[in-house]
Amino acid sequence: MSDATSQDPPQKAEKKTFLAHVLSFIRRPIEYGLIGAAAVLVIWLADTLHVLPLKFKGLGTEVEFGKKEKTVLNSSADQVAALENRVHKMQGELAKVVDAVRDERRLDVTAAAVVALPEDAGNVSKATLSNEKIVQGTGTVWLGAFDPIIGRWTERSVTQPGGSLAAPEALNGIEVTFEIDVNVRDGLPEANPSYYGAIAKKGVAKKGFTATIVGDPVRYVRPTGIQYWAVVALSYVEASEI
Repeated sequence: MSDATSQDPPQKAEKKTFLAHVLSFIRRPIEYGLIGAAAVLVIWLADTLHVLPLKFKGLGTEVEFGKKEKTVLNSSADQVAALENRVHKMQGELAKVVDAVRDERRLDVTAAAVVALPEDAGNVSKATLSNEKIVQGTGTVWLGAFDPIIGRWTERSVTQPGGSLAAPEALNGIEVTFEIDVNVRDGLPEANPSYYGAIAKKGVAKKGFTATIVGDPVRYVRPTGIQYWAVVALSYVEASEI
């Protein structure tokens, strides 16, 4: 039995040397890759658990996390707060306007706003509005023309809720709404050719105003058909002749 150390053949020794060089060459990239993967994993876990620091110092570098996102969130919060303040301010101003409207007890109408008042049956009048307020009282207005043969109104100045209007004999005490602007006169027309021409005008009931018919409407047979007038309780705008 020999006690001598065995010697590798020259060819086998060269292979070992080559493998050692290869391992030495790729070891560093593998180590750096593993370190990088570990760092990414740590950052991901920290972000998921919301423990990511604002700054990280290490390996001669300094990295900031989340600064941009926090700045954006803070900016958005400031904008929301500013918008809420503006909304509250606008609500306060609107409340003041509503209170002012509620406290208003008169409506001024200039001649520039309303050039002329209509005649009783829809024609244009020569009366104009001056700076007068809306008043409440009674007056006489033209209701329309009713045809008893067909049993309906062929012309009308007022309507009931739903757009209908009952027959003349059923209108006593009924509240109606004006569909057009109608002159309010101081009395019923005369049963002669002058008709309503000699009756003074008190003002005008504007479209949308309401009135309550007081008593039965009065029937007038005219060349244009059977016309009905009625005394009503209403609000109207005073007018003056020019």
